[in-house]
Amino acid sequence: MLSEVSKPYDAILHCAFNMRRDVGPAQIKEYLQDTIDLTEAVARVPHRAFVILSSIDVYPVGAGICDEDVKLDAFVPRNLYALCKMASEAAVARLATNPLILRAGLLLGPYMRPNNLTRVVRGEKAALTLTSDSSFHCVGYADIAALIKHAMTAGLTGTYNAAFCPAVTLAEVVARFDRKPIYGKFSYQTPRISNERLRKAFPRFDSTSMAAVESFAASLTASVSTRDH
Repeated sequence: MLSEVSKPYDAILHCAFNMRRDVGPAQIKEYLQDTIDLTEAVARVPHRAFVILSSIDVYPVGAGICDEDVKLDAFVPRNLYALCKMASEAAVARLATNPLILRAGLLLGPYMRPNNLTRVVRGEKAALTLTSDSSFHCVGYADIAALIKHAMTAGLTGTYNAAFCPAVTLAEVVARFDRKPIYGKFSYQTPRISNERLRKAFPRFDSTSMAAVESFAASLTASVSTRDH
């Protein structure tokens, strides 16, 4: 059993999550086990600190700017992923010791799934599925890693919006990298957030989503250069 350990872990970082998108009636039970049930099981493992990587998708789309004190409504999330993130947060708040809940935006890094934004940055020629006004609050893998390292040394707990503000639109990314894509018809709008609480606790987050995209693009260039040599 996960909870049968001889002594508490100094910290648990929980970021495992079932990311499948084809969840039909036959897959619901397994999906809930891989998300909410898994989070509850991990939170019961003896520990001194607990970090969970959640998502800003727990917030409503089209509302005003949301900070961490916004009351969440289980009927509001636009998909099962967001609802399970909300439920996982609740499990951590209830069961974990010294919990730190990080509501991340679009994570940019070497192991992310390809999406419309990364296709624009890479200059891929295939048509996009999203409209030009589609928006993203972005954050890099390295930024999250630095935040967790700081949290462990500073004893940071609570809930934080871990993404850069303001959001960036697909059209702005296209203009920045001088691309000429064929846009799609689906408009993806990120929830509007404030990261003021985190900026006060960790000034590294006093940046922008566009800066995070530029940093991601620079890492791609550096990776290509390294392979070429």
